[in-house]
Amino acid sequence: MNFKRFLILVITLTAIAVNAFSQTAEEVIRKMDELQTFDTMYSEGTMITEDRFGEKRSTYKAWSRGSQDFLIEFTNVEERGQKILRVDDELYLFYPDAEDIIPMHGAALKQSMFGDISYEDITEGRNTLDKYDVEMIGSEIVDGKDCWVIEMIATSRDVPYPKQIVKVGKEDYVLREAEYYARSGRLLKIVDVIKVETFGDGRLMITEMVMADQLRRGSSTRMRIDTLEIDPRLNDDLFSLRSLY
Repeated sequence: MNFKRFLILVITLTAIAVNAFSQTAEEVIRKMDELQTFDTMYSEGTMITEDRFGEKRSTYKAWSRGSQDFLIEFTNVEERGQKILRVDDELYLFYPDAEDIIPMHGAALKQSMFGDISYEDITEGRNTLDKYDVEMIGSEIVDGKDCWVIEMIATSRDVPYPKQIVKVGKEDYVLREAEYYARSGRLLKIVDVIKVETFGDGRLMITEMVMADQLRRGSSTRMRIDTLEIDPRLNDDLFSLRSLY
């Protein structure tokens, strides 16, 4: 190889490397949010908690619209008909036996919805950059995937966790792992993404993940999507309080 060809090769490889690292934290988080947000979506899934008392399993149906509106209905025998609605940044619970709607606020959001997953965990929409300052702090290999490591510091008190560290795939912008921290810096929860699948227009979707509460030793909750439909036609009043009855 002559010097001219060698120089061209070096310049090309350098350009590729610079491009790979030229993504800002804001661009990565924005892209991650966009790829996990759909106009509408319907899913059926399973949540499994394992702790020192054994295993508990629940099934559910869920509907979402955009980045904010979300409705989940439990379908297993013990919790059948219980619903959780998130709309206009508010969260509501519905219990069929009491035919009562309960608004969730403040400390109540920290209660367990199922195992290691709190009501607070499902209140966040996909508008991450509206609530966090983000900074690129490094790279890491997670389950064989080269990932950006991004620190997120909350700019609002209206978020579940004041600090998060997320690891996002460089090839696909999919979350691969996350750590959630208290304001004191104490590690609260770890999320591991187990399975990612391709749907619809070719976008990747997380279909299985495990959340482990670091304050509850030996406890973890697996959340799995068993059926997924992207962009279904949904009734206009689905994300309203009257749809809960």
